[in-house]
Amino acid sequence: MLVSVLIPNYNYARFLPDAIESVLSQTYPHIEMIVVDDGSTDNSRDVIASYDERVIPVFKENGGPTSALNAAFDRSRGDLISFLDADDAFDPQKAARVVAAARRRPQAYLIHHQMQIIDANGKAMHRPFPARVPDGDIRTLVASTGGWFPRPVMSGLTFTRAYAERLFPVPAEQQSFERGRSHLLPIFVDTYLASPAALLAPVAGIQAPLTRYRVHDRNMTFTTQASSEGQLLRYRAEAETLRTVMREKFGESRPLQLEDHLEYQLLRYAAGETSWAHTIRCVSRAPYLTARLKAREALRISTKRHTDRL
Repeated sequence: MLVSVLIPNYNYARFLPDAIESVLSQTYPHIEMIVVDDGSTDNSRDVIASYDERVIPVFKENGGPTSALNAAFDRSRGDLISFLDADDAFDPQKAARVVAAARRRPQAYLIHHQMQIIDANGKAMHRPFPARVPDGDIRTLVASTGGWFPRPVMSGLTFTRAYAERLFPVPAEQQSFERGRSHLLPIFVDTYLASPAALLAPVAGIQAPLTRYRVHDRNMTFTTQASSEGQLLRYRAEAETLRTVMREKFGESRPLQLEDHLEYQLLRYAAGETSWAHTIRCVSRAPYLTARLKAREALRISTKRHTDRL
C-alpha cells in the first residue's frame, strides 16, 4: 500500500527540513513525498532541491495553499493520501500506524489521530488534541451534531485515494446565496474533506499523537482561529460548504444544523451571543464527550473560560 504525503509550502524554509526529514524517517517503507513550493520568496526552493530524488518537487507561481494541495494531489499515486503542513512534522511511526488502521477498517475513507502542539522551537505545549479521537461508525452522530466531530487539523488527516478523487481539485471558494444576495465563502480544506468522510463511512481513529503541530507567529491556521468572531464565521462557512459538498458530490441532502454544532455553540457563548443555560444544554447532549469531559466543559462555561479544542 503506497502512502502519498503531500506537503504544500510557502516561505517556510525555516521549518521545511524538519517536515521533510520526518517523512524520510518513517519506519514504513512505501512512501512518496510530493513537496509543492507555492512561489516562495525565501530559500524554500533551494531546501527542496537539496533532497534530490528523495522528494517529488513541484514549483509553481503563488496561488494559495489550496492550489498547492491540488498541484500535489495531481502528482500523487498513493493508495492513501496524507497531508503535512510545511511547519509540522510526523512521528516516525505515523505512516505504519495509519496503514494498519486503514487495513483494520477497510471501509473507512478517513484515518485520523491526535496531534501534539509544539512551539516554534519544537517544545511540547498542552496535551494532545483531540482528547478522544472517534473510531468506528459515527455517521448518525455526525449528522446529529451539525457535521462536527472531534478530529485533528490538516496534518493529522489521511484519506483513501478513491474518496479523495471525488473531491479533488478542491475549490478555493464557493458561491453562497443568502437573503437573495450572492457572496463567496472561503473553503477550509480540512473540513471540506473530513466531514463528508465521516458522514458517508466509518472512520479509523488512532489514539496517539502522530503529528507535531507547530504554533508560531506566522502560523496561518492558528492566527485565523485566535479571534472568536473569525472562528464563528469559519464555522458558518464550513457548514454551508458541507451541505453543498454532500449535495453536489454525493447526491445527499442532510439537515445539518449549526444549532447542534458543539464548538460553534461554545464560541457563541464565549462571544456573549447565547445564554449559560442554552450552552449547558448543548454540552449535556454532546454525544462525543464522556461524563468527565462534560463536567469539565460545564465548569469552564460556569467560570466563563473556554478553549477552542476539546
